[in-house]
Amino acid sequence: MHSTGNSIDPHLLSAAPLFAGLNAQRVAELARQGWTVRHPRAARVLSRGDSLDGLFVVLSGKLKIFMLSCNGDERVLRILEPGDSFGEAIMFNRMPSPVFVEALC
Repeated sequence: MHSTGNSIDPHLLSAAPLFAGLNAQRVAELARQGWTVRHPRAARVLSRGDSLDGLFVVLSGKLKIFMLSCNGDERVLRILEPGDSFGEAIMFNRMPSPVFVEALC
């Protein structure tokens, strides 16, 4: 994971369905509290058992949410694209992640 230290562009954040009902001022406030993170292809963004203090919004590229079976077979649950978010349930319920998340591009 490479944190750029850059704040999030409020226009990109407002395009996410999660924030669609918020006014521009509130989206700008949320954007100031976040930062961008870049992940190279195939990088593990989140592992099963990890906890989160926040949530992720995909601004560019694609991420894969998946689980592994007992014998290591991968089961893709969802492909995330720009505007999609993840981690809300993990953050709000204070539970460990039940899934893996990997950067596709």
